[in-house]
Amino acid sequence: MAAIGSRLADIVSDLVLRNAEVRDVAPVAPGFVRVTLTSPGFSSSNWSPGMKLQLRAQRGGFQLRTYTPVSWDNDTASTQVIGWNADHGPGGRWFGEVAVGDVCEVFGPRRSLPLGDLADDAVFVGDETSIGLASAFHALRPHAFHVFESVDLAALTAALDALGLPAAQRVVVAKDDDRGALLGHLRDHAADIKDPFDIVVTGDVATVRAVRRSARELSARKVHGKAYWAKGRAGLD
Repeated sequence: MAAIGSRLADIVSDLVLRNAEVRDVAPVAPGFVRVTLTSPGFSSSNWSPGMKLQLRAQRGGFQLRTYTPVSWDNDTASTQVIGWNADHGPGGRWFGEVAVGDVCEVFGPRRSLPLGDLADDAVFVGDETSIGLASAFHALRPHAFHVFESVDLAALTAALDALGLPAAQRVVVAKDDDRGALLGHLRDHAADIKDPFDIVVTGDVATVRAVRRSARELSARKVHGKAYWAKGRAGLD
């Protein structure tokens, strides 16, 4: 039965997903890898920063892992995604093993978080899994502030440096259960914002919930949240 299920998953995937070839694999920082994908269909894709691309990490199943492209080039029919290969899930394993010339299956790009609908002032909150969206957010809001939580501060800091996110516009704190450090920095920055502002928060479902609960205290106009993962559970998006 398992073999039949795997075969059915492959048949369905062949119908709805498109093939993309890996053109380049480049380490960004310890644990982070930038992969350039190319596919003829990418040349006609209507992409904007913040859209998502879903990747099928392995044959025999229909588990898709979601990434936010950091760039899209219609002329070369290519896109770049950054993955964190230390998450130990199917996506992390794929980014840890991928090589130039590999062929993968993708779906998208599709609308995800509406980065174009934000208030003039906005703050980004995330973690290692948010790095692609953080890059897209920075492209649209080059002067906005970012608050990150991390299990490896040095690695995430190095990745943010590589992406060109200025140190003066970000803070990276150690991940903790009550999100005290993260929310503290968020409160401090919110106190300096005079106009209505939005918060974009992604990553751990517990962090998204904590920020939503604090939205009124922070005087945020709106929280745009999307959970990418939860402890003990598979990818949520």
